[in-house]
Amino acid sequence: MDINYLAVAVAGVLYYVIGAAWYSPVLFARPWMDALGFTKEDLEDGAGAKAYILTFVNALIMAFVLACIVEAFGATTVWAGLQGGFWCWLGFVATTMATNSVFAGRSLKLYAIDSGYHLVGLLVMGGLLAIW
Repeated sequence: MDINYLAVAVAGVLYYVIGAAWYSPVLFARPWMDALGFTKEDLEDGAGAKAYILTFVNALIMAFVLACIVEAFGATTVWAGLQGGFWCWLGFVATTMATNSVFAGRSLKLYAIDSGYHLVGLLVMGGLLAIW
């Protein structure tokens, strides 16, 4: 496969930045914390740097795998990349997160916030990877 590693790196960084914005006070921090029963202090005492490093590594892995899928299907337009990102989200992220949410007794609101982040991130990465 002919993978553009610079595009993968940029897509991974974008995914990570989208997450930072998504879970910021400007967007969904408060409803996300409320749905989990967290306070701001709970988050400050949380997993720290390890969680952010793992999140970034995961974003790079997702970008690489999505780049392989985009390449395998010959997606070369934004629309084709968006479709690839959507189908990956629907087939793998939305379904597994729904199962985990049901068994963990999590709310639909939390599921929507968390899976919505991955949907937006995969759409952005898919579009970018297809045209780069």
